Amino acid sequence: MRTNTDREPAANKEVEQGVLGAMLLKNDVIEVVADALGYPDFYYSQHQIIFKAIIAVFRTGQQVDAMTVANHLKDGGLLGNAGGLTYLNDLMETTPGSRNVDAYARIIREDALLRRVAVYGQRVLDMSYDRSQTLEDVMDRAERELRSLQSEQGAPCGDDLTSIIGDQYEDYERWMTSLPPVVPTGLQSLDDMLIGNGLSRSDLIVLAARPSLGKTALALSIARNVAIAEQAVVFFSIEMSKPAITNRLIAMHGRFNAKSIIRRKVAKGDFHRLQQVVGSLMGLPLQVRDRSDMTVARMRERVRQEQAKRPVGLVVIDHLHAMAGGPEDSNECQRIAVIVKEAKALAKDMNVPVLLLCQLNRAVESRSNKRPVLSDLRATGAIEEVADVVLFLYSDAHYGKDGGKLYREEDTYTEVICAKQRNGTTGMIRLQFSPLCVRFDEPEGAAADG
Repeated sequence: MRTNTDREPAANKEVEQGVLGAMLLKNDVIEVVADALGYPDFYYSQHQIIFKAIIAVFRTGQQVDAMTVANHLKDGGLLGNAGGLTYLNDLMETTPGSRNVDAYARIIREDALLRRVAVYGQRVLDMSYDRSQTLEDVMDRAERELRSLQSEQGAPCGDDLTSIIGDQYEDYERWMTSLPPVVPTGLQSLDDMLIGNGLSRSDLIVLAARPSLGKTALALSIARNVAIAEQAVVFFSIEMSKPAITNRLIAMHGRFNAKSIIRRKVAKGDFHRLQQVVGSLMGLPLQVRDRSDMTVARMRERVRQEQAKRPVGLVVIDHLHAMAGGPEDSNECQRIAVIVKEAKALAKDMNVPVLLLCQLNRAVESRSNKRPVLSDLRATGAIEEVADVVLFLYSDAHYGKDGGKLYREEDTYTEVICAKQRNGTTGMIRLQFSPLCVRFDEPEGAAADG
């Protein structure tokens, strides 16, 4: 039985020689090969040196042949490492020619990827023996490295317009026959303000506000609407428990006073309606996870499990600053930056919109104009940089004339401010907020204010 150390890495010396010889013989193939390969794709070190020299000479505009490449290598003190002029001449004499150089380049590329897969496998093996890492961390890192390898497979260095448009058209065809590219929020004016008329798949949407302005209420309203439209939702609640989230959903769905649901003091006349509301909620494809130590790696695994059963339409994370994760030796800004990038990767890899709730810093409270701006995002500029969409909440009813907070029980209007939209314009809309049943709705005649 052969051990791992007995196995030879994937490589073909004759094929590598054939490609280099073709490049020395016929300069027309140099760009073709350079688009398909990089020097690390060659296994033999002398071939890496020769390939880099050929590209360097080619970029100067000189004719590429054994002599010009040898002179370049000699100037750099590498001619001996490359095998000398004799080896360069041998490459030109023994090459099968340039006719099949595309096929030879593919073989070299595949061998290089196989070698990287072998390295990947060894890393995964090493990580599995590292008891300082959690299972979720190991699986998340292994998956990220595998995705990186998959993205390299057959990836050319550049594409012409015909190829790009063709791929885009294929995407359009897939959209027509598979999942819609956008998930409606169920709030028409909010959908109208967003570039795709809803939450775009693979987008990271940040919803930020000061405490008690309705972040969780709006997120739950959207989650409920998406679930009613028969798209699965996974709601990660870091601070609120499952019973607390459930009470809010019951109040919201049935327009009950939330206090009466929490205190179990529903009027007798409303009990039958309560039963109907609970029954209808039980049929919705909405999962709530309430672990306080939730990391993006754990979230990814939960979403993957749900997607194995049915397509997921929305992931909600409530909220960013309460999450676990990030490097242990980092400060808060660095930790948040890592988590935000991981949340964006979750959206992209799972092809699902991720609604990430976020706190604003206290500077908002000290200003006369308390409408949030991007610089109010707490802890780090990474949130603004990474997010595809940034939404803020603001309500006049939340603040008194002297700047003190004023809480009301009657319905009010809350502004949803789109401060960033990567592929669209900014704007503002107003939604009706009902504090008693912690629910957002579309007000009569609401529209986006460019």
